[in-house]
Amino acid sequence: MPEIPWAGKENDPAWLQRWSPELELRIPDRTEFENAGDDHFSNVVAFHRPSKTMAVDDTWMFMEDPALPAWLVLKPGVLRFHPRMALGGVGKSSVAVERFRAWVEGVIRDWDVENIACAHDGVAMGNGRNRLRKSLEDVKPTLDRMAKKYNYGSGI
Repeated sequence: MPEIPWAGKENDPAWLQRWSPELELRIPDRTEFENAGDDHFSNVVAFHRPSKTMAVDDTWMFMEDPALPAWLVLKPGVLRFHPRMALGGVGKSSVAVERFRAWVEGVIRDWDVENIACAHDGVAMGNGRNRLRKSLEDVKPTLDRMAKKYNYGSGI
């Protein structure tokens, strides 16, 4: 797309608001974004307001009919966080865990998501906001364990 000037820092607030209000961009709070390497968790999450569609790379995953080996971690038709969330995707501190949780709650509150397009996986059509809520509820025990385990400092 030559008409788009591909320049700037992805986490710059001005860049993230560039196409607002039609397209809103957010980066999961307290995740490793700039030096993620093979993290496969943090990315720029996009919400297209006119279509009520959220596009996400690796923070969330969805497949209607997962094949081996994906079916080992994915239930058919269920939106869930990428397994890397608990393996370094979210910063290793209680503050990071709580800031990440608050970030997800903000997405649920602020975006009227109907559809969720997950890269490499599938598209969850309909009921997006409830799917996001359920994905957060499903990982509550994991996030609680992480917050307890990393009960120190500010992390990422």
